[in-house]
Amino acid sequence: MFLASQKKSFSFSLESALLSLATPVSRIYSDLLEQPVNPRQTLHLLHVQLAVLMLLLPVGAHLSYYAIAALWCALALNGCVKAFSRQKS
Repeated sequence: MFLASQKKSFSFSLESALLSLATPVSRIYSDLLEQPVNPRQTLHLLHVQLAVLMLLLPVGAHLSYYAIAALWCALALNGCVKAFSRQKS
C-alpha cells in the first residue's frame, strides 16, 4: 500500500514539474499558433516533434525501426489532436 502511494506521489510530482517547465514554451506556441495553448497541449506538441524527429533522423535504419517510429508518430499525433479538440468543446 505504501509503495503504491509513493509511486503515485512520484508520478504526480513528475507531471507537475513537466507542466511547470512547459509553461514558458506554451507562450511561444500560443504566439506562433495565434490561439491559447496550455502546458499540457505543449507537451503533446513536443511529443509529436520528438516522434517525427526520430522517424526522420536515422537515414539507413532497418525497416522495422521505421514501422515502429511511424506507429509512434501516428499515436503521438492522435494524442495531440485529441488534446486540441478537448479545448474547443
